[in-house]
Amino acid sequence: MKTTAFFLKKKRKVMMKLLKYEGYKVVIEPELLTLKPFKQIWTRDKTVNKDKALAEIAFIYFMTDPRSDYQYLVDDKERMEAIKEGEGLPPKWEPDKIVTGAMEFYKSFKPISLPTRSCTSSRQVFPSSFWTM
Repeated sequence: MKTTAFFLKKKRKVMMKLLKYEGYKVVIEPELLTLKPFKQIWTRDKTVNKDKALAEIAFIYFMTDPRSDYQYLVDDKERMEAIKEGEGLPPKWEPDKIVTGAMEFYKSFKPISLPTRSCTSSRQVFPSSFWTM
């Protein structure tokens, strides 16, 4: 089970679990929908089963979380296409302003361990051709 958490509560840090990846799907915690960027994604999806909102939230998880199963794809465009296909998003779908804002929000609050930080830093230093050897 993979879990992502963030810290927020005045100036004291309190852990809240937001997203979990288990059973081959992204599971969202109810607290996630109280956060403005994710609430916007949820409320704009007018379908009963919220398939589009769930797919967009899964896209955010898989695209930004270092523990994502798609992180082996170091080229962002290649990773985006693989995630869109895997999550059932239309081939022409692109992250809009709301999804991009939620991605930035998610990246800013999740904790990054030292090994993850090292991996993320290495991606910025080495060209993508280095990682595909």
